[in-house]
Parts: sequence; structure tokens; C-alpha cells
Amino acid sequence: MTTCFLFINGIRLVFLLLHLMHLLSQSNNRTWFRKKGTDHAGIATQLQVEKILIAEGTTREEVGREEFLRRVWEYKEEQGGAITNQLRSLGASADWTRERFTMDAENSEAVTEAFVRFHEKGLVYRGEYMVNWAPLLKTAVSDLEVEYTEEEGKMYFFKYMLEDSEDFLPVATTRPETIMGDSAVCVNPDDERFKHLVGKNVVVPMSGGRTIPVIADDYVDMEFGTGALKITPGHDPNDYAIGKRFDLPIINIMNKDGSLNENAGDYNGLDRFDAREKLWKDMEAEGFVIKVSQFLFICSEDKCWRAACTHTLNRSTG
Repeated sequence: MTTCFLFINGIRLVFLLLHLMHLLSQSNNRTWFRKKGTDHAGIATQLQVEKILIAEGTTREEVGREEFLRRVWEYKEEQGGAITNQLRSLGASADWTRERFTMDAENSEAVTEAFVRFHEKGLVYRGEYMVNWAPLLKTAVSDLEVEYTEEEGKMYFFKYMLEDSEDFLPVATTRPETIMGDSAVCVNPDDERFKHLVGKNVVVPMSGGRTIPVIADDYVDMEFGTGALKITPGHDPNDYAIGKRFDLPIINIMNKDGSLNENAGDYNGLDRFDAREKLWKDMEAEGFVIKVSQFLFICSEDKCWRAACTHTLNRSTG
């Protein structure tokens, strides 16, 4: 009896033309039987269709879900065959009568079935977790699809006033707007400057009097910034981890479009960059500002290379 093996080869994005890496990956495939397919390239395809809509003077929100989906499928039909035609010209020996697309009905049904089985076995669950969120496309982006870049920015130094006291804890941040989502201020347990403050409360600036605890964790670098770290579990992966260790509340202050939500108090509805400017001016007027200095840092609002976006990503829980 002859044993046959099926190899599903679906690594190419549906709308792209073949390039050198595709060619190399195909030349390395040595299987008895191949079934070709194309990947849906969801984020990248969405971006291309949205560019077309913008050129037409409209948006996906204005045309509505059904029309937008129709336009995406239309784009896929127009652009989707180029790469497989190139592969055929190169002599790819697949059973092209069984070509599949990841969003075909039978594939979608299989994905749904797999997730249902995983859920029934307790292997898939829904919960809050840190994601890279693209405000323009309103979608999460995998860590693997994100570039980290060194960028010139600003370090904002300000006062976290101790509760019922004129004393303060100096803190530095690159994103002042996230102050509204702070759940704690963290210091190193070996830092003699601040260890006597652990267990006390400080007042979140411009929050109307909301207090948060001062905690201690070895993660904090005593030599970086002021040595005191504001903890925003809803908008930073390291803060998220600290928040889990100390059971801190996760406060999401961002809407899907990158504007601030009701958890940001008086800054509700403002774009995050506008909120940064306004909040800092308000803090300066109240005497909370210490200084602002130039700073070279690894950008925490990362660029999405896969979608070739010009916008930046925002860390958020979802």
C-alpha cells in the first residue's frame, strides 16, 4: 500500500507579488504531495482597501460593515491570483485544483470547530492581556509584527504628592497622559531614598484626589529616571507584569481610536497626544511639574511594519 502525505503550503499573502524570500521558501519544499493556498493578510489587505476608500473620499465606517466586506472580497478577487500564477510559472508542482484561501467557508468552519474544541477543553479562554493596538486600523497586532525603534523624545519629571502631606515622590515618564491610568508608584526595596515611603499612599495628579499605593519591587532600576516608577498596568507590558504580582487594578484609559476614555476624567475624548499636552500644562499650573528633558528611548508606541503603516501603535489591554 502506498502512503500519501498532504502538505498545506499557505505562507503567501493574498495580494502580494512573488519576491525572493517566497522563491527561497518554495524551493526548499520537498514533499510527496502539495496543496497550495494563500494567507488572508488581514491587516495588510484592510489597509490597502482603506487607502482606496480614502481616495474615494469615504471610510469603512461610512460605507458600513457589509459594503466594506464586499470591497475587501472584491480586492482579493482582483489581486489574489498574481502570486499563484507566478508560482505556477516557476514550476511549483501542487494540485492547483485544490487551492484554498484561508477565509474560504470550509476553512473558516474548521477554525471555528477547532476553537470550540479548545474552549471545551479549557485550552482557550477570554481575559485581559496586553496587546499592541493600531488606532488607525482598530486592530491588535502581534508582537512578531512590530518594530522597535530608538527615537528622540522627552522625559517628563513630576511630583507625586504624598497623601495628607506636603512631601512628594519624584517620578519620570515618557507618556504623561497615562498618569490617569496609574495604579501604583514602585520603588526598589533597596533604595534608601524611598524605602520609608513603601506602604504609604500618593495622590494621582489631576485625578480629583484618587490615591494609589507606593510599592517595592526589584524590577525598578534605582539609577534610571528618578528611581521611582509609575505603574500603569493597562498600558505597559512591564507594568502589567508588576500589576499582576501586586494584584493592582488594570485601568484602561484608551478608546479604540487612540483617544482617552471616561477613565481619564477631564481629558475624556481628547486624542492621546493632545491629552498629553493639556495634562502637562494643567500639572504645571498646579505646581506638579519638576522639569522636562530630552531623552533617547526605545519607542513604546511601535510602528507596524507588516501593514506598512505610518501611524504608531498604542499599548493597551484587551
